[in-house]
Amino acid sequence: MDLKSLSQFEEIGGLVSDKPVEKDITWNNGTEDIVLTVRVRPLAYGDFDKIIASHDDERSQNAALIAASVLVEKDKPMPYVKAYQLKPSLAAAIIEAVTEVNQVKS
Repeated sequence: MDLKSLSQFEEIGGLVSDKPVEKDITWNNGTEDIVLTVRVRPLAYGDFDKIIASHDDERSQNAALIAASVLVEKDKPMPYVKAYQLKPSLAAAIIEAVTEVNQVKS
């Protein structure tokens, strides 16, 4: 297919949707497994690029990824400071959901 118009990019699914995706994750809080539903905003190439390009030694890339992806109250992005404060096991479960939504292949 010869991509000559923006509509063709849309037709083939090449542009990221702005609709959040609900993902269930299981997290153990130390005493029990809890099933949580997180709202993940699909990220465009530019979003990933911005997270990687703005990386410095003072900021966590994973916390920045969570902050850019996870929607909380009234579909607002989770503040970076709160993403940074997540327990590592919960952050790992959220990163897995973000990876699934964005179909990131390792």
